Amino acid sequence: MPILGLLQRGVSGPDGARAFVSAALVTLGFAATASQILILRELLVAFQGNELLLGLFLGNWLLLEAVGTTLTRAGSDRTPRPAEVFALLQVLLGLAPIVGIVIVRCFKAALEISTGEVLGIPQAWLVSAAALLPAAVADGAAFPFGCRLLLVTRETEGPAGRAYTLCAAGSVLGGLLFLVPLVYALSPLLLADLLCLASAASALGLLAACRAAASVRRLAIGLLAGAALAIATSAPGRLDAWSARLQWHDHVLLATERSPYATIAVVQAADQYTFFVNGTPSATIPHPSPDVEVLAHFPMLAHDNPSRVLVMGGGAGGLLRELLKHPANEIAYAEQDPLLLETLRRFPTPLTMMELTHPAVRLHPVEGRLFLRQEETRWDIILVNLPPPISLMLNRYYTQEFFALARSRLADGGMLAFFLPGSET
Repeated sequence: MPILGLLQRGVSGPDGARAFVSAALVTLGFAATASQILILRELLVAFQGNELLLGLFLGNWLLLEAVGTTLTRAGSDRTPRPAEVFALLQVLLGLAPIVGIVIVRCFKAALEISTGEVLGIPQAWLVSAAALLPAAVADGAAFPFGCRLLLVTRETEGPAGRAYTLCAAGSVLGGLLFLVPLVYALSPLLLADLLCLASAASALGLLAACRAAASVRRLAIGLLAGAALAIATSAPGRLDAWSARLQWHDHVLLATERSPYATIAVVQAADQYTFFVNGTPSATIPHPSPDVEVLAHFPMLAHDNPSRVLVMGGGAGGLLRELLKHPANEIAYAEQDPLLLETLRRFPTPLTMMELTHPAVRLHPVEGRLFLRQEETRWDIILVNLPPPISLMLNRYYTQEFFALARSRLADGGMLAFFLPGSET
């Protein structure tokens, strides 16, 4: 087989060629999973953090991967240069998350859709398909060529299982790195550029080991140098800032922060700040929504002596101020995401600083249900100031188990209060 001789004359010999092929497949799995994570997090922000849509997004990913594999399955057996084609697809996969992130951030501005508009399943399907298409198709298309390379370097049958194992190992590594430390420490587009750099480097190593044509190697070196230059000149930072401004095109974006729980965006209109958590408004200051007055005063006035009050979510930005108008001895504020409290302090107003530093207010950066389980205090009032159960995270506060837990923590005559969405029908 001609390709076998080509590989065996590689710069590192047959063993080196096999090692580079294996490393390239591991890198392919790593880049695919990391790309998926980066794009899915952006999609959650665009669609108000509804994790139920993750099934739709992942379904699109699998469908598009199958399309990529189907398109290249026959050609992978006939091409005399599978290493060059695999390397090209690997570089395309490295570029794909950059394209996907920009698509998700810019589609509302391009279609003149308000950033606060809730979109339905058809729009989610179309946008996610467009954003995931480059990465998923490139990943699926590269797999048959990876199998072919394993077959000719190992002279063995059944390479698909080994190729799948190597890609799966890379996927696990990508998931561990991108779900735990990296995705919160660096901006998404900087991570996408680093992925591009890693994919280009892997492709270049494979081409060198397989003694690819000089023109192909020069192209790979050029792509690698271009990605390194883009990172060195802070191009990801400028692209990140530009696309983030388009993401909030009808607001003035002040900051974007990311935590394990959510993406927090701070926008400004005149003297008003709005804090969005995964695309859903969490606090509006210094002129909060009148809803906080309703949630605070109705239960506080209905109780004979509301001495101990627990607030779950959304306390800062008006609700705590309204509660402090009543003679409560203790107001505990449980906020799941500490980053939200830090962000509120970064953009201080007299309202929020008074709320967060008042001696009657105790801050607890902990999830509300966990706080109830850990604390033995009996509360006179428990206020749940969270959006309706539009996501899996929010749904946990509207279950029979949660209501039973809250009841077990209420003092005699205690009350649990929360909002329900209104309906004209």
